[in-house]
Amino acid sequence: MIRGWFVTSFLLAALLAPCSGRAQQASGKTLVLKAARLFDGKSNGLVTPGIVVVTDGKIVATGANISAPPGAEVIDLGDATLLPGFIDAHTHETMMNSNDWKQRELDGLQKTIAEQTLDAIANVRVTLMAGFTTVRDVGSHDFIDVGMRNAIRNGKVPGPRMIVSGYAIGSTGGHCDDSAGFREGLFGHETGPSEGVINGADQARYAVRLMHKYGASVIKTCASGGVLSPTDDVDTPQLTQEELNAIVDEAHALRLKVATHCHGAEAAKRAVRAGVNSIEHGTFLDDEALDMMKQHGTYLVPTLMAVQGLQEQLDKGIYIQPAVSVKAQMAIANIRKTFQKAHHERCQHRSRHRRGRVSARTKRRRISPDGGFGDEADRCVEGWHIVGCRVAGNFRHGGNAGTQQDR
Repeated sequence: MIRGWFVTSFLLAALLAPCSGRAQQASGKTLVLKAARLFDGKSNGLVTPGIVVVTDGKIVATGANISAPPGAEVIDLGDATLLPGFIDAHTHETMMNSNDWKQRELDGLQKTIAEQTLDAIANVRVTLMAGFTTVRDVGSHDFIDVGMRNAIRNGKVPGPRMIVSGYAIGSTGGHCDDSAGFREGLFGHETGPSEGVINGADQARYAVRLMHKYGASVIKTCASGGVLSPTDDVDTPQLTQEELNAIVDEAHALRLKVATHCHGAEAAKRAVRAGVNSIEHGTFLDDEALDMMKQHGTYLVPTLMAVQGLQEQLDKGIYIQPAVSVKAQMAIANIRKTFQKAHHERCQHRSRHRRGRVSARTKRRRISPDGGFGDEADRCVEGWHIVGCRVAGNFRHGGNAGTQQDR
């Protein structure tokens, strides 16, 4: 049933796609969208009928008793439900979805940056057509994400509004070190702060400043190991308290929020003490870590679809590196329990911590062909309630995504 709710959000994105980008919002054209129902993301109920007025590509009015302005084009969608555009707080639009791990790694080495950018442009269009009008893209390379954000903003390509991080910041050999797993010397140099790889508080500050210099509007860091990275344990801390303190202090001084890849409880506690704005994944969070997050107002972005994708690969017998397979099974066994605990045991009905992300992908979980929202929403409903998941995907994610920051 839940997938049927998203059809009109898709239609709305398709109708507004030609208007995406500020350079294309000067026509003065007004559209009035009518449907049997409207879910505005602010309440737990539906408005009937639903009417949305769009002028110059921007929604200017919603409700049930709104008259069409003179000269407006009216589109009657019939027995449908209008929804706000969704916000995806954890994407990797510059990374391609593939079940062939070896070919995917080879493509990353063989394809030019220009070709990878064109692939990413196709991704953002898929994302927009799936109903997402804002995404927070947390981890890219070669600043492809910055270029796409600018192109979308300037009306050159269709896509959602993007909050981008540039390179994710982590330790040598850690989850954010893209050279991990390759032989020594292969790339002619050791990765460093310009590629998001740091050692020590001074390099941590330098890396934040570099990401800011080259266009980042959010900072992404890796506090723990990862599921898909080949050379680490999934739950071990990878940044010291001093390194995390420096990253967060510098980012906040630059008015940037910090999203932190984190599976393990100890790494999460360090990140929360440092003042990060969100914990991404949170697979093995314990009661103390969840309590700290609630006390500090730290958002949880559980990325439920990521483990669902790994489970599907395991079920189909698709090749996954043996070490990654073990970590994947550990994550699959824990993530839903953590998600349910966060929402049912630790969070009151109106708590700020009660924020679940609506669509998620881990570091190398690329964009799925349909945008992936339905799968994440299904997983969300298993641990929460259907209206809460819809609201989390609309307005409630704005505070975490930092949608006011658009450089």
